[in-house]
Amino acid sequence: MGRTKTEYNKEEKFENDNIYQFAGKNNEIKANVHSKQIGRGAADSKNNNYYTTTRLSMNGKDEYGNPYYKREVILFKSSEDLKKFQESGSTGTDDSIGAGTIIATGSTKPGEKSFELTEAGANINYIKRNEEKIQWSSRNDVKNIAKNNKTITNGVKEFSDNRKANNKDDAIDSKKAEIDAEKKSKALDKKLARGKYPTMFYPSHIADSVQDKLKITILKPLDANSDPSKKKKKKFGQGGLELGTTTYRAGGYESSMKKSNKTRYSSGVAELNKTAAGENSNKQEFGKSIIGSIFLPIPDGVTDQNKVNFGEGKLNPVQKIAAGTALQFLLGKEGAKDLDTAAVLKNKIKDPNTKKALSNLIAGSATGIDTDELLARTQGSILNNNLALLFKGPTLRTFTFQFVLSPRDSGESEQVRQIIRALKQSSAAQRTRAGTFLGAPNTYALQFLNGLRPHGFLPRIKECALLSVGVNYMPENSYMTYENTSMVSYSLSLSFQETESLYNDDYDSDNNTPVSQLEDSIFKPDFAGQAKSRGIGF
Repeated sequence: MGRTKTEYNKEEKFENDNIYQFAGKNNEIKANVHSKQIGRGAADSKNNNYYTTTRLSMNGKDEYGNPYYKREVILFKSSEDLKKFQESGSTGTDDSIGAGTIIATGSTKPGEKSFELTEAGANINYIKRNEEKIQWSSRNDVKNIAKNNKTITNGVKEFSDNRKANNKDDAIDSKKAEIDAEKKSKALDKKLARGKYPTMFYPSHIADSVQDKLKITILKPLDANSDPSKKKKKKFGQGGLELGTTTYRAGGYESSMKKSNKTRYSSGVAELNKTAAGENSNKQEFGKSIIGSIFLPIPDGVTDQNKVNFGEGKLNPVQKIAAGTALQFLLGKEGAKDLDTAAVLKNKIKDPNTKKALSNLIAGSATGIDTDELLARTQGSILNNNLALLFKGPTLRTFTFQFVLSPRDSGESEQVRQIIRALKQSSAAQRTRAGTFLGAPNTYALQFLNGLRPHGFLPRIKECALLSVGVNYMPENSYMTYENTSMVSYSLSLSFQETESLYNDDYDSDNNTPVSQLEDSIFKPDFAGQAKSRGIGF
């Protein structure tokens, strides 16, 4: 338990007003003599002795104004070093320890150990071997300091009371072990996944070109444990670019708001592409962080297919009557107490010509015989099943793209290799270090670009999963390589599927909206967390 404001009768302070206190009379240093070779009779040899003393100081205050104390055990390897320190006159006011070494520390602050060897102390063998003896000597030093400072007796009990000190240190060790175990568990459960991919282009000139292209952005979920409030907030200007970054103008590029970036490009398109590619891994895209981008030429045969599920629905007269009666019962209406099918039919159907047929129906249901088959055999008729085509739900769109990648030099061959590798790796399942769990692969944002802005006449696609990556290393059915062993051509087949279905309100209500007025992103959510109108294109 913490100390209270009224626990002590006197204000705790050092009576002689020195910052540092030592265990001697009039604040003179009292040294503890130890032998480096305990038990071998070497204590009489000066060369085999070492000297320790404890320095006590105040180390902050708690919420009630009661001070915390800090102790430091200082080692001197010779009596001469100790004498020089005593004669320096700095024993009570200065932080200097001369030729001494602080080998152990302790504090009465909650969460800090009362005694613990420093790194310097732990690296000295004879100190490490005699840790308990040194702690015992330091405890006596603190008792002597308390004798000369009557008002601090209660505050330093953790240093002078062995049981109290051990209880505190054991609790800290236990908590540390618990934290270490938790960290280890989290590390084992952490996904073994690549955290970032470069921005990749094929062909190489596409980086400096305004030609139409397909941008594939690799996404990963934001860390659930991250605190967005702690991140430095950025200011954004016109066009959504961060202030101070390069922005596009008709005549080239210029810096927005500040001119710190003096680099100029002969063609500003490459810089804009890099900005659009999301090279900043901290950039967020609808709850996801961007970890890489791939730019490829528009593939041949781009298609989309909007589908919804419709299916056959049947409802025969018996089911209709039973369902109606059940509904009345659930709504609490009168006359719906008996839900037995036979009783319902007896009460509801008055036509004598129908009763016989329905009796066969009930008999068939009781015996497990197909009711329509029984009716057909006995009555030469079957029930009207009121067949109708009913809406079953939406579907998810699939997009398949085919690319032929034919590198023309070693640089392009490396880009092609990186692109294939990134698509394969990011679409693979992720596992934890312990192997207990499997995580979903990365997802992707696909966007057709008309130069520098979204294409207005090609489909706009929601977030996708990459279902398959197919690579034919010899599309011409012959083995041919360059000097660096790269294939002369690769055939790449990608199959994507959207992770959410398409809805009516994803489209603009006005079919005549000009392309120039279409919104740039379909990932920006509205108040319901759905894509905004006009987000999906046409």
